Amino acid sequence: MLAIAQYDLDSSGTIENFEFVELMKSHVRFQAFGSKHSLAGLDPNRFALRDAATGQIWHIPIEGRLEIHFVYEREAVLDMHDAKNRITDAGIAQLIRNINLQAKSPAEKLEMLYFAINESEILFSASQAYELLEQCGGLNKEVRVAAVSHALFQVITAKDAQRLVSTTLNLRERAKLKVDLGNAYAVIMGNPTAHFALDLVNRADRWVARKLVESAQTEKKMSIASKRGDTSQHMNWENFRNETLDGEKFVLTTSFFNSLPQCGHLEFDYALSHRRYEQLVKELAKDCVFIDIPDGAGQPAAPLDPVAKAKQRWKKLRDYVRHNQFLNMLNYARSHIFRIKNCREEVRLKLVQIETAVSDRYLTAEQASRIVMSMPSGFHGRVEAARVLFARLIDVGNFCEIFDLLDREDQSELVKSLGWLNIFNPEKPDRFYELDLSVLEDYNMAKILIRLAVIEEGDNWLDGYTYSPTRDEAPYPHWILPASWDADDTGKGEGPRRTGILRLVFTSKLEDGCIPDWDARREIKNRVLCGP
Repeated sequence: MLAIAQYDLDSSGTIENFEFVELMKSHVRFQAFGSKHSLAGLDPNRFALRDAATGQIWHIPIEGRLEIHFVYEREAVLDMHDAKNRITDAGIAQLIRNINLQAKSPAEKLEMLYFAINESEILFSASQAYELLEQCGGLNKEVRVAAVSHALFQVITAKDAQRLVSTTLNLRERAKLKVDLGNAYAVIMGNPTAHFALDLVNRADRWVARKLVESAQTEKKMSIASKRGDTSQHMNWENFRNETLDGEKFVLTTSFFNSLPQCGHLEFDYALSHRRYEQLVKELAKDCVFIDIPDGAGQPAAPLDPVAKAKQRWKKLRDYVRHNQFLNMLNYARSHIFRIKNCREEVRLKLVQIETAVSDRYLTAEQASRIVMSMPSGFHGRVEAARVLFARLIDVGNFCEIFDLLDREDQSELVKSLGWLNIFNPEKPDRFYELDLSVLEDYNMAKILIRLAVIEEGDNWLDGYTYSPTRDEAPYPHWILPASWDADDTGKGEGPRRTGILRLVFTSKLEDGCIPDWDARREIKNRVLCGP
């Protein structure tokens, strides 16, 4: 509407072709160097259309029929200040005034607020959401979980969602919020490393799908820009894994969501693949590594002024250093939180509590391992705990140490959900591997292990490594790694086979006669998630 108001020069209510040209020129000018400059003196070829195959400037034909399909790729907003659709503070104030004028009771205020914001284009920050809830009675103990749930769908960034939840709800209420929101919770809170089962007829699940693709598109672009290798399952830079549609396997990409089917059962795993260092540095300057111990239900504390917040953060940091609060918290957790029965419902409940407790916190792998190993091994309790904590680690290169604490069955499940290239650290490769060479991700993992076996001194692959044509067939007897498997794969038959199951135990121990090549291992880190 703003574009029509500004560029509809003849006031016809539509944008004609020459008006559209003016609109696009304005966009080019803004992209080039801001809105204060004109296009005069700008190289006309700088923004010329180019042939994707040749890179040459593409000239519009003077005859014929041209069809153009515009595709809008939704992306997540990572910084509130980058958001163009956020409502102004004046808009929030006006909304509150309108509600107060019309509503006669707190219940009516909340009802009007829900009506105004649900499925709307109104997006706001955490502080704006807090003000809305406070003025409309949404922070009262009886209704605040439901009120926060409604507000979260309109909060503009995951960080704002985390702030809103942490300032309004205690841990018990956060767990209830997680249960109420279901699939949407992980997506809204910015940690969608999870398993999703979506019914495309269900409106809530369709919202989750559309919201998740924003994160997926942003993650994909960040991963490509990071200059490290592709760690996706299908080598397509996507974070979707193990996808099925109505029970049939298929490869899911972000473009699938541009024309989402009206029905069907979509199921997949999602694994975050980008480490946001700048965001992490900002958070480490705050109180982001502390997990609050529940102190009972009660009214949420009033927001602190900046000076009081800074003092509170530094006090927490000082206490943490002096008294080792994390270990105290862990002892409390073991005696109160993790005293659970090895049954499905108890495991599910504790996983909910873990996810809600760390949704706005970062941990080290050592801290996360204590939480993981406090869970029972039954019903994939440790696997799911490790998956929840994976994206909250400040040292993802040490995640393999958590992985090595698990039994073989749990390791297999974790590899399936996260992928070898997201777990593997070339500087710590010693463990058992089972690789399906028909899966591109496993194929690339095999190439890494083969390369290390060839260039490092000693026999890194312990005796007993095997290759089987299929998972159900017996291994080839006396099989030895062919030298040709280390060749570059140019599509002419070089490199490892494209099918079959490779099983091996890798070792770097001096007592086994092995000498690691640390320079080569550091170079290989560029091909996995923990790389630079």
